[in-house]
Amino acid sequence: MITILAGTFLFAIIGATIVEARGWSCPTSGRVTSLVGPRWGKFHAGLDIANRTGTYIGAADAGTVAVAAYGWNGGYGNYVAINHGGGYQTRYAHQ
Repeated sequence: MITILAGTFLFAIIGATIVEARGWSCPTSGRVTSLVGPRWGKFHAGLDIANRTGTYIGAADAGTVAVAAYGWNGGYGNYVAINHGGGYQTRYAHQ
């Protein structure tokens, strides 16, 4: 089990490599339930952090809300996407 604390630097986990993304904070604290990489025969492009309903989720960095969606959304469920500029976007899904 990996635990990430809110307010720490966000780490991108690709296989066994951990790459620090300077300046980006982790949006919440919680238990990591799925890493970036192969999952169920497909590539999983996100880091899933489990939490209780109502837990605070902050943006990893300043930006503009690009999407606020409700429903199935191809498996994302309810989610918010934030554009951070420079081609970077974060998504907060399964809410």
